[in-house]
Amino acid sequence: MKRLVFLILLCLIGYLHTTAQTAYYDALKLKALLIQKNGALVFDDSKWSQVFQILKPYTYNPQTGAYQDSDKDIYKNFCIANGRNPFICDYFAGGFAGGAQNFIASVANSVGNTNISTIADGLTKFLIERAKEELFIAFFSNLKNNQKFPEFPVLFPHTQVLLNNFNSWEYSNIINSLREAFDKDLQDLLVDIPKLKDVDCSKCETDAKNRINAFKKFVQQTDDGRIFLSALQLGNGFISEQKVSDVIHIIASDTSYLLNMPSVKANLNIKNGIRLFDILSYSIRSNVNGVSYISGNDFKAMITDPVAGNIYLGLIYQQLKNENIQIGAINLANYLNTNKAAAIQPYLNNLLTQGDALATAINNLLAAKKKGEKDLTTYWAANFESGKQLLLSLTNISLIEPTLTFDKTIQNVFNYSTQTLEIAHDVALRNYNAAVIGTINFISSNFKSSGLNSEFMTFFVKYGSFAGNLIQAQSSDDAEKAIESVALPAGSASIKKNTNLSIALNGYLGGFYGNEYLADKATNKWGATTGVYAPIGVTFSKRISDASFSLFVQVIDLGAVAAYRLNDPNTANLPNFTLQNILAPGIGGIIGVPKWPLSIGYTYQLGPELRSINATNTVVSSSLNSRWQFFIAVDIPLFSLYTKPK
Repeated sequence: MKRLVFLILLCLIGYLHTTAQTAYYDALKLKALLIQKNGALVFDDSKWSQVFQILKPYTYNPQTGAYQDSDKDIYKNFCIANGRNPFICDYFAGGFAGGAQNFIASVANSVGNTNISTIADGLTKFLIERAKEELFIAFFSNLKNNQKFPEFPVLFPHTQVLLNNFNSWEYSNIINSLREAFDKDLQDLLVDIPKLKDVDCSKCETDAKNRINAFKKFVQQTDDGRIFLSALQLGNGFISEQKVSDVIHIIASDTSYLLNMPSVKANLNIKNGIRLFDILSYSIRSNVNGVSYISGNDFKAMITDPVAGNIYLGLIYQQLKNENIQIGAINLANYLNTNKAAAIQPYLNNLLTQGDALATAINNLLAAKKKGEKDLTTYWAANFESGKQLLLSLTNISLIEPTLTFDKTIQNVFNYSTQTLEIAHDVALRNYNAAVIGTINFISSNFKSSGLNSEFMTFFVKYGSFAGNLIQAQSSDDAEKAIESVALPAGSASIKKNTNLSIALNGYLGGFYGNEYLADKATNKWGATTGVYAPIGVTFSKRISDASFSLFVQVIDLGAVAAYRLNDPNTANLPNFTLQNILAPGIGGIIGVPKWPLSIGYTYQLGPELRSINATNTVVSSSLNSRWQFFIAVDIPLFSLYTKPK
């Protein structure tokens, strides 16, 4: 009952707003409806509905507070009841007796010939917006399908938890939570990508299985794949404020990374190079929280101390000897024994100089955070630039011995890591779109033969960019655009498929194909037709497995208005038209598609009179037309009148 009262009030408000008219514009509109007939200027017989629509507001009687409703009474008001209007009555071509009214007009007159263009336009806009929302929800629901999108719970774990714990029709209530979940997920982007290698895709759909298998083959069976994982690990280390010495130790000792590269088995120089920079890097690791390496001054004081320095060199020597570290013709243990501190001090001094710069950058960043500074861009830039220089210093082993060089494979580890630092920089600044594009460029420019198929890259760009756009949305409109960009080919369409029986006031928005009977045509009255379909009526629906079947009793068709609004959503007001112009009684059967808010149906309808509309004019048929049609449309329940659970 409350809903009925609300609808009545809405109609009354719309009525008050739409009956106020301006004589200047109405005169121009009426002039456009005149034609020459038998030597006189008269109203076009095919445009009576538009004529009376314009004239009705001028029949207001202040004593009764009412307007004339029927076409015949409007005519009498101008030509009979209150005396003949000497300016307008002649245009009725000798008198209007009412004529034979078609079925639709007679039904419309029984409920009033009210100008409802504003209401219909508003309702059409609602159908368009709700259609998009229904598709948005289907998009989010589809992401929960791990057989189709096995990457999603790995790359977006917080978002997956959220999606698993809300019903599709609660979409509008969780949009802010969704943004926060995506934000947390993208902060871990560099550490989550490697986890795709552990996905069990035995039950995945074919396309998904191909994507995951291509990724696994790349990271598990190729040098580039192991380097890729190592570079991501280093980049993530800077975001998560891990010690550089610890991250290097992980990628140099864990078999998931560099030591298990296929080339390591064939080339000991590569393995020994990996162990060398790990031994030297870890030997000067700081035990201070948040600091990667001891300071250059502390190292100088230690290495120049006759006792401490000697012990330090002995510990390094023992590791080099035990692991038989030899690169080319140089045995590093013997070289250290011969040259003592001079063998490694220049290399470590260079490394610690960069380590001190990184420590300073980190301290400045932390101090700025404590002060509550909002713009940390400069501090993060200094942080990551210092990180780049530190990684490059690790490759400069010619400082140990001029002829000593790392294999190109090891050089690539650090060269690629400087690129992941740029991605990490964008992540730290929450510039997620740049981070996503940077990741794709990083893969495509360095690993062209990786075997990562285009479907994987497309998935990553599509959903990564979507998450970035949604997080950075400053308003609900921005959020809608972000979702629309990825979801568009509020969930209530799924009610039909989750309840045993339901009755609803329902709208649809889509396209149709069918045959139409045009009464005005002299011959070939039946013809094929297509267009926008936007009916509103009552559905009686029953759940069938994951789908639904509905008996649809149609009342009106807003197809002409919807077609115009889809093409031009910005025009403020439309030309006036009446309820009889959009009345289109009909009936049909509709199938609700499983998992999507889409429906496929067949309906038969009479009318509507309104054929097309633009910013200034309407085209209205004066004859009773009819059509049958097949259609596919977005299912948009407006009000649930009854539901019976499963």
